[in-house]
Amino acid sequence: MPNKKRAYVDIIKEISEFRGTKKISRELPLKKFNVLIGKNNSGKSTLLEALLLTVGYMFNKGVIRDYSKKLFSEDNRRPLPIEPITGDSILKFLENRHRNLQSLVYGYTGVSKITVSLKMLDTLSIHLFHDGRVQVRLSTPRSQEIMDNVSSQVDVVYFPYDTSFIRTIDRFLETSEVNIVKRKIHTKTAKLVSENIDENFTEIVLKKDGWYLRRDDASYIHIDDVGDGLKKAIRTIMTVELLNPSLILWDDFDTSLHPSMIKMLLKWLAQGEWQVVLATHSIDVLYYLADLNEELDEFDAQLILLKKDQTDTLYHKELNMDELEDILEANLDPRMLVSELKI
Repeated sequence: MPNKKRAYVDIIKEISEFRGTKKISRELPLKKFNVLIGKNNSGKSTLLEALLLTVGYMFNKGVIRDYSKKLFSEDNRRPLPIEPITGDSILKFLENRHRNLQSLVYGYTGVSKITVSLKMLDTLSIHLFHDGRVQVRLSTPRSQEIMDNVSSQVDVVYFPYDTSFIRTIDRFLETSEVNIVKRKIHTKTAKLVSENIDENFTEIVLKKDGWYLRRDDASYIHIDDVGDGLKKAIRTIMTVELLNPSLILWDDFDTSLHPSMIKMLLKWLAQGEWQVVLATHSIDVLYYLADLNEELDEFDAQLILLKKDQTDTLYHKELNMDELEDILEANLDPRMLVSELKI
């Protein structure tokens, strides 16, 4: 499938006073495919949640909470920005992942500010106050006009590493069974994962007690009885194919995944018409990125090294695929370069 969309988010221009980050040292340009690496507490999740808050707050509108009605804000009857899988508002989703909304603001008081440059809107700023208030600032009057015309679409989906969130995905997929079957996502997903395991599945079907994988001999196995990596891949592929977002955010991408499944998912993500920002600790991901650069005709990708100093300033360095290949060929581990590069 050809890549038709260019990067949805062009530049992260500013992140200040958000979560544990005081500020970013300079603007961070994004490509279509972006991989974040860094030590624990280096700011990977902060970047992902900043993008979710900014892009999701603006564009994830008209999504159904209980799958039977839309949510509207009380002040102007506009659809609220919704996290599509849980059905919660973006702010409620982030609040549930942390102690409270106040904990999203650096030092628990003041104002967080996130500014991004978008394909459609030039620049967009979100101000999050410690009491939960949000202000949206657009760069031009035309930006408001464009925003008003965007409705009933999901432009960003976020996959945190969270076992309770996985159960929410199951409920979301169950309520979406009709669309999954109509669009043949159940057979496409089965074929995709079968190429990387020792069994051949023909489809994924919903029964009274959950999702089952159908083997080519017509026997069935419950999704809870397969490995964690396969379950993770199936749930994610079905969700993304169903929502077809413009931006995919994925934290701890490699967790529970066999190297062959990592390679398959990376290629599937790279060939979609969406922009991807994922975080990883896996060296396998980096080697497979280099492989994809050789395999695909167009692979607009980069590796982003992250480091946070004692003042909670977030530093970053971008490596293109040629630079990544040079590092790997020199038998260096890119994950260990953060300190050496003194970014």
